[in-house]
Amino acid sequence: MREALTAATEHALTVRGTVMLEPGWCAICASVQGDLEVRVGEPRKRKHRRWLEANGFTHRVDAWSHPLWPGAGPGVAVETLAAALEHGHGLDPDTPLRQVLVQPGVVTAADARHADALAAAFTGLDGRVHIELGRPAEPLAWVAMENGELVVEVDPDSDEVFGRYRDPREAAEALVAHLGRGEHDPLFIALLDS
Repeated sequence: MREALTAATEHALTVRGTVMLEPGWCAICASVQGDLEVRVGEPRKRKHRRWLEANGFTHRVDAWSHPLWPGAGPGVAVETLAAALEHGHGLDPDTPLRQVLVQPGVVTAADARHADALAAAFTGLDGRVHIELGRPAEPLAWVAMENGELVVEVDPDSDEVFGRYRDPREAAEALVAHLGRGEHDPLFIALLDS
């Protein structure tokens, strides 16, 4: 298990994105800045849920996430995720894990402005972008290319579009201004196929 988690963590850091593994669905997410967050799927038993809660995991819509402190290395991610799979999901520590999905992000300088990283993600977009921000990461926006325009949605439960842009830089600056959050928050970008 730890060998697969180590490889997945290194891969996530290389692509500054998300690497998902099974069984016992889990993911390692690397922000544009190189911060790490680990996630596991919904546990089946109440005792597993209690373990996750007691060990720093926060419930999200479809998963439990645990942001690691700034500068935490790959070893911390591996140990945190291995413990969550064993105690929060009941998996045997020798369970072989397999990588099932990679969602690359954007590789920029670790101190790049959020707008710079977003503009890089939007440039030449052929598909969709999912954007999360914070510790733990919170969903912020979906961006897709439609008829030569970047369509930005900030509320997935609404049909209302935040904006349509032809210029990736303009879309990035508008989204950052809308967020009103500091540059210190980890920015997670997932480039998805259309």
